[in-house]
Amino acid sequence: MYRSEVTVLDNERREQRTVTIEMNKPLEYRGWSFVQIDLSSDGRQNISTLGVSKDPGRPIVYCGAFLLVCGTVILAVQRLNTKRRPSNPRGPSRLTV
Repeated sequence: MYRSEVTVLDNERREQRTVTIEMNKPLEYRGWSFVQIDLSSDGRQNISTLGVSKDPGRPIVYCGAFLLVCGTVILAVQRLNTKRRPSNPRGPSRLTV
């Protein structure tokens, strides 16, 4: 199992804590995401390779997903309302010549 124990040192916030990073369980810290991408051994010690990324567009993606869900719900409600209403409430129309 890929697992790394990482110590986070933040001099700005005067914070020090130990966090375990596992496969599919990244460390999210101050907008940065730290994921373990490799674990190897040289015989004496284990070596972890971490991938680091920052995605400033994440709130925009979440907002877009929220709007997509809202639009789908609105369309479903509209479709249900049109099926409930009869197409011609006065009955069938007759054509007289």
